[in-house]
Amino acid sequence: MRFRSLPFITVLVTLSGLPCAASSSAPEGRYCGKLFSSGEIVAAETTFEFDQGGRITGHYEFRDGNVVTDGWLEEADRETGRTHLLIWHDRYGQGQLTVTFDRDFGSFDGYWGTNAPVPDHIWIGERCQEPIS
Repeated sequence: MRFRSLPFITVLVTLSGLPCAASSSAPEGRYCGKLFSSGEIVAAETTFEFDQGGRITGHYEFRDGNVVTDGWLEEADRETGRTHLLIWHDRYGQGQLTVTFDRDFGSFDGYWGTNAPVPDHIWIGERCQEPIS
């Protein structure tokens, strides 16, 4: 009996030692998600990093019809915690993006806008899963 259960125990021990791709103590990285653009929800990829001053910066890409729109992000003021106010810039102009990351920075919920006092268009993402090979 003991020999039959040994391979199963080995697999459990091995799997439990694998790092979780969604776990992190900072928002740096690539997030796959969606945002509201031109009246519909479209796929988006957002990347966050830190500049030399410790502020979040990044870039994003989404498909708007048959056109791919690229843009960049910069944190308005250096903030700590899970909620950050960013400024987005792309071919349409600029505006605000408020993002709130979950506890392990595996995903974020965000809202963007242009001239509205409170951004209200959805922008969400979760860490992109890297290919295995």
